[in-house]
Amino acid sequence: MREILFRGKSKNNGKWYQGDLVTVAHKRFIDDDVVKERVIPETVGQYTGLTDKNGKKIFEGDIVVVYARGYHTVCTVSWAETVAHFQLWQINTVPKTSTNLNLGNYDFEVIGNIHDNPELLKGGASDA
Repeated sequence: MREILFRGKSKNNGKWYQGDLVTVAHKRFIDDDVVKERVIPETVGQYTGLTDKNGKKIFEGDIVVVYARGYHTVCTVSWAETVAHFQLWQINTVPKTSTNLNLGNYDFEVIGNIHDNPELLKGGASDA
């Protein structure tokens, strides 16, 4: 069974918390059984159930590098409502193109997220 886990950035101290998502009176909290931390709603993202090549959990909102066929491309991770699965959005294409998050034997590496590292959204594809 897939682990259901969320992460969000604290409104109080700017730290990232992982745990259950709790919504009370339109306020969002991450509850990790030790602390219930109020988070910025826009930063909440769900765990995809996958890890990168270094064992780091991949969350919605992460920026990843995908290494494939001698090239690498920078992508964002998001939930696609219309097809009910996580997708990678290549940031170097216009319009942005998507692909399924499960890319077989390709290597992924989390390099940041859209909230803390917006400058990484200017990346693209190049030789690996």
